[in-house]
Amino acid sequence: MTTPPPRKTPGSIMITQAIAVVGFVIVPGLVTWIAPRTTIQLATVNQQPKADVVKYIFLWVPYSHVTIAPLESARSIVTAADRHISREERRRGRTGVLLADGSVLLAGGGQETQVQSTPTAAPLEAKEISAFIAAPESAPKLMTATAGWQMTYLLGGTMTALAAFYCLGACLAILKWFATLWLPQQGMN
Repeated sequence: MTTPPPRKTPGSIMITQAIAVVGFVIVPGLVTWIAPRTTIQLATVNQQPKADVVKYIFLWVPYSHVTIAPLESARSIVTAADRHISREERRRGRTGVLLADGSVLLAGGGQETQVQSTPTAAPLEAKEISAFIAAPESAPKLMTATAGWQMTYLLGGTMTALAAFYCLGACLAILKWFATLWLPQQGMN
């Protein structure tokens, strides 16, 4: 005699879905929030430079929009790589490495915003923005800053795909559930 499979209870379904939401939506959201894709739209309004900075979570969902007008300065912040060795780690023969980091700080009109970048790209981006500030007659410019293509596009893209597949599966499961409620059961009289 075979035993029937255990029935799913509403509580077990809620726990399963809560774990799935944390693993497939919240964690990918945090990863793409830490290493966002950022666009910087530079334009001139009334002979004064302006910057619209939009940060994206899940690569395409805007979560932060800052307008700096007038844009007065842009500078890069670069921290060099550092080797950190604690006593405990030294005893075990291990070493830790703090990776280099880079960002661009935009300021003006009493506001500041920091844009994540790479150690090599941050000085170039700050120089390009400073050149735009110095020449207000320049054509509008759109720049995209990332925390490195590996972090932003490769890891962020993978995390975004996980979240998208989970959301698609959840929507299809809800549609299937509604279909079983409203559509007549086949073979039942």
